[in-house]
Amino acid sequence: MRRGFTDCAFCRTPYSDNDADRLARIQTRVGKKDPAAMNSLGKEYYFGELGLQKDEQKAVNLWTEAAGLGSLDALYSLGVAYKSGEG
Repeated sequence: MRRGFTDCAFCRTPYSDNDADRLARIQTRVGKKDPAAMNSLGKEYYFGELGLQKDEQKAVNLWTEAAGLGSLDALYSLGVAYKSGEG
């Protein structure tokens, strides 16, 4: 496989098979107010992935902030959460 196709979309480093490493990278980008990372972390909380406990409210808060920063994906995720009665 060519270099770059399996790299992290946020930092361009190769993906790790380790959930803790992946979570740390996402959280670093969230700390820098990256709306795509906020959307991603919101999904991880919503579904309880990467070792996180499922927390719909944290997901909604992250998506709301990301939407305020212009993330259309976060707006979509918020819409799905509200339609499901979780927003």
